Amino acid sequence: MQNSWTMREPNIKNLKNCRGIIVWDFDRVLFDTDKLLGERKRIMRRHGFSPEIVKKASAFMARLIAQTAARPFSTAFFLESLKRNGARFNEKVLKDDFRKMLVKYQYLDPQAERVLHGLRKKYFVHIIVSWGSAPYQYKKIKTACGSSFLRHFSKIIVTTKPKHSVIGKLTRRFPETPTFFIDDSKEHVALVRKYISRIKTIRYSRGWSLKKVERVITQRVKDK
Repeated sequence: MQNSWTMREPNIKNLKNCRGIIVWDFDRVLFDTDKLLGERKRIMRRHGFSPEIVKKASAFMARLIAQTAARPFSTAFFLESLKRNGARFNEKVLKDDFRKMLVKYQYLDPQAERVLHGLRKKYFVHIIVSWGSAPYQYKKIKTACGSSFLRHFSKIIVTTKPKHSVIGKLTRRFPETPTFFIDDSKEHVALVRKYISRIKTIRYSRGWSLKKVERVITQRVKDK
């Protein structure tokens, strides 16, 4: 399944002045997913869930996700997994607490706004390609990041297909435009490198920051 959510008409039809297209992963690159997970655990403890129940539900989800990559994490899937493992709870209240958790706007990388704005001023186009459940990811991006963040992106795509198949269509459409891919997943980066030879990739891991990404991209285009 693939769903795309376009914030506005993408300014990528005429790339005469565009210096490059930057394809961003969302979780653990622009967004502090581990902080969100920690907040979710805190809410679970407040609702009286034992660590054992949460662990069993998480293991149950992991097995199903491994069996079918087309069913990634979502809040509905998580609640279903809790029920199947014997948990009893008020679903409406718990969902509401998870929603309130998102609106705190505290999970976006503190460098994100400045770096995204700076690269846009240098004529780079931003796109997000995120792997996951489309309804859950869109809600997380819209609710937890705010409108000022969303304005930086010409297109936001959530997919359960391999990312290289989505990004490959983009590079074929704009073969002369430098394209960069930033992702924390070793697997996604390796597959993109394997299938799209002309793309420039950055594995976002320890030692990287968004400011460093901005420096590296700007320098690579300058050296072209």
